[in-house]
Amino acid sequence: MSAKPAEKDVLGKLGFELIPPDQALAALDAADAAGRPLSLIADMDWQKFQVFIDFCPQPSAFANVATCTESEVSKSTDRIQKILTASDQEARALIERAVRLELKSVTLIESADRIDADQRFNFMGMDSLMALSLAAALETYFQFDVPNTLTYNHPTIRAVSDYIFTQLRGVEPAAEAVPAPGNQAPTSGSWLLALNRKGCNPPKGPPNQPIHDLPDDAFLAEVLDKYDSDQDPASRTKALMRTVDLLRADLTLFETYRPSDRRITPPIGAICALDDPLVSEAAMRDWADRTTGGFHLYTVGGGHHMVTDRPVDVSGAVLKFIAQMDAKGT
Repeated sequence: MSAKPAEKDVLGKLGFELIPPDQALAALDAADAAGRPLSLIADMDWQKFQVFIDFCPQPSAFANVATCTESEVSKSTDRIQKILTASDQEARALIERAVRLELKSVTLIESADRIDADQRFNFMGMDSLMALSLAAALETYFQFDVPNTLTYNHPTIRAVSDYIFTQLRGVEPAAEAVPAPGNQAPTSGSWLLALNRKGCNPPKGPPNQPIHDLPDDAFLAEVLDKYDSDQDPASRTKALMRTVDLLRADLTLFETYRPSDRRITPPIGAICALDDPLVSEAAMRDWADRTTGGFHLYTVGGGHHMVTDRPVDVSGAVLKFIAQMDAKGT
């Protein structure tokens, strides 16, 4: 890259140093050869850039690259030592407190300290990038290798905390006494409208023919066959190849998830697109089995991306559902 003197001064304050062309091209070739076409090639002064990391929306995303000072390393060692020397109960509490802190940083949920320890991360709105960021943040905090699939294999605060406890102390934490669940799941609202920008089948058990364990070529071929898209096939294949690990992690969660048979008490409203190739009207009606409070199905035109394709129709269905709930006093 090149820059005028004033621009170079600004970049220097940000921590960026200009790279000689031959070194930059060599780094690009190395990244391409390693199969990392989305890599950032930069000569960084991470100490200067740290101030911007601290104030960015997701500072934990830089956890594996930002340089730690000796005092930070010392603090990390002290944290681990405190956990190792504490009683099991105290150690478990310290770990969960740290997990909640990092979760708050990644998801920007201000009330992370009040979230139910058994609430699934995906129900909090956690996406694949947040999942990777949380794993990176916890790896830095606890100073051991944390797998990128952490939140898929351990999808709640309790499960992640138990996993870290076991990794650090070598034994599993003692089981906590929790109230026996009833037939209905607790809820905090009087009605529920679950809305995604695409159609969504109700939760079911694992599929008869899972694909998440297939080799990369066969896995991508199955994804292209099972999941329709308007994108050019060649471009879509290239994009999927770059994100195959994240895609496999998503489908692993989807194909291994075993939903509870507990039902919620509020009414459920569902919106179905009549031309959706992936979610049928009959499948959407199965959402009725997830509640004891009544089920309302609304159909709109369009395909799988109904919120984008038919925003007015979808908004009308939402308003109709709200009006019906208000009329019933729910």
